[in-house]
Amino acid sequence: MAGIGGLSLLLAACAAGAFYYDASESNLIRGNYAATDALIASGKLPATGGPVLVATVVDIDQLGSSSTLGRLISEHVASRLVQKGYVVTELKMRDQVYMRTPEGELMLSREVREISARHGAQAVAVGTYARDTSGGRNGVVFVSLKLVRTGDNTILGASDYALVLAQGGYGLLRTASQ
Repeated sequence: MAGIGGLSLLLAACAAGAFYYDASESNLIRGNYAATDALIASGKLPATGGPVLVATVVDIDQLGSSSTLGRLISEHVASRLVQKGYVVTELKMRDQVYMRTPEGELMLSREVREISARHGAQAVAVGTYARDTSGGRNGVVFVSLKLVRTGDNTILGASDYALVLAQGGYGLLRTASQ
């Protein structure tokens, strides 16, 4: 009977023009998940050592700002860490955490110890991105992710990768103020 109910729901959604897109088919998500897997593999972060915080990935040339792409990468990193068994503290749900909206959860080095201590975090995932401005139909965004131990700012793991954005994908690089 549940099969008929599910089929009815699916048909109703199709009639309304809605559809489900499997996230595993997205090159952006696959790339960010693979980079997070590499980040985990390169590091010394125990899954049982306390929560991990994920800061917004920021523009390397403007460390105080991010974009839709930077925030989206951070969301994918957090999702993948959870899928791999890590406890991730959702910063957007905490009113006592420093947030610079609408940019996201930007963390300055002097704030990391205070915030991580407040949440009992063992590490913070941080990152930067840089857009290749050489032109062309498709563009490349270079991303660098790091897992930083909160007690002493030691880098526990790192992953660098490139995302190819189709011509329309550059809209993701707009900042909240644009």
